[in-house]
Amino acid sequence: MARLIQDVQTSVKNINFENITIISTYASQANYNGIIGTSSANISNLNFKNITIDIPTNGYIGIIGMANSGNIENINLENINIKGKTYVGGFIGRTNNAKIQGVEAKDIIVEASGNYIGGILGHQTYYTETESRLSNIYADNINIVGGTYIGGILGFGKGYNLTVINSNITGSSYIGGIIGNMQSAEGDGNIDNSNLLSQNNRISGSREKIRWNCGIYGLFTKCR
Repeated sequence: MARLIQDVQTSVKNINFENITIISTYASQANYNGIIGTSSANISNLNFKNITIDIPTNGYIGIIGMANSGNIENINLENINIKGKTYVGGFIGRTNNAKIQGVEAKDIIVEASGNYIGGILGHQTYYTETESRLSNIYADNINIVGGTYIGGILGFGKGYNLTVINSNITGSSYIGGIIGNMQSAEGDGNIDNSNLLSQNNRISGSREKIRWNCGIYGLFTKCR
């Protein structure tokens, strides 16, 4: 078990987390690791600075491993270094019904050997309602290395008002400056009015599927 807090079910707010290092190479340990393993709580006004989470053999890795539900807002991330296998994010590895808004991130490194990797969120469970569960995210100097479905903010899912600048995103396929695989409410509709900005970023891949890589999103019906 490589987490400071196993599960959060009540509200968490107004806390600073600084100078924390979590390291584990124990391959058979449970998933959902980070500062918080799993969360179903409302979380607001948290600051994370100088955080290292190095768990390269496991999935669902981030400051929060899995956010099942709750509203998460007003988060600051600075100098974050995350290593994992699959479902890895600079903030959260994977979400189900959680809503995330108002995140500012600077100097984030995410390294993973598998899929669904994002500078903020690795994987967002598919949903059909049009209201976004990920919005108002600003990320500067994000450096990511992963496999498939790799995004400067989000590996797999959708969002609104997302900005990534001055970043490097590297993987094998489905690589986007903002989102690796972007889903609309219907699964692939359009991104009009989504307000996505990818600026001064380098997106690179190593296999034939590099043709699916775009400055904003890696897989989408409008991506050519």
